[in-house]
Amino acid sequence: MKGCIGKRIKDLRKKNQMTQEQLAEAVDVDISYISKIENNHVRNISLSLACELAAVLQVSLSYLVGESTESQTMDEEMSRKYEACTDEQKRILLKIADILHESK
Repeated sequence: MKGCIGKRIKDLRKKNQMTQEQLAEAVDVDISYISKIENNHVRNISLSLACELAAVLQVSLSYLVGESTESQTMDEEMSRKYEACTDEQKRILLKIADILHESK
C-alpha cells in the first residue's frame, strides 16, 4: 500500500471523531494494531482490512491508500448522495448549486 496510509487513517479517524478503540471495534482488530498502523509500524495491511477501514472512515479505498485526492473523494461522495436523492431533492440541489456558482 502506497504512501502514508497510517497518517490518513489517523486524520480520518479524528475527522470522524472516533477513538482508536472505536475504530478497532468497528473493523474487529485490536486497538494496538490500529495504533501500530497509525504510527507506520505496520508495513502492509490486508486488502480486506483496508476496505473495512475505508468504509468505516467513509472514504474510497483509493483515497485511503493515496491513489486519489480529497477533491476526487468528495466528488464521489457527492455523486453517491445525489443518486440517493428523490427528484425533488435533486431539483433543490441544482438550485443550490446555481446559487453557489453565481456567488463566485
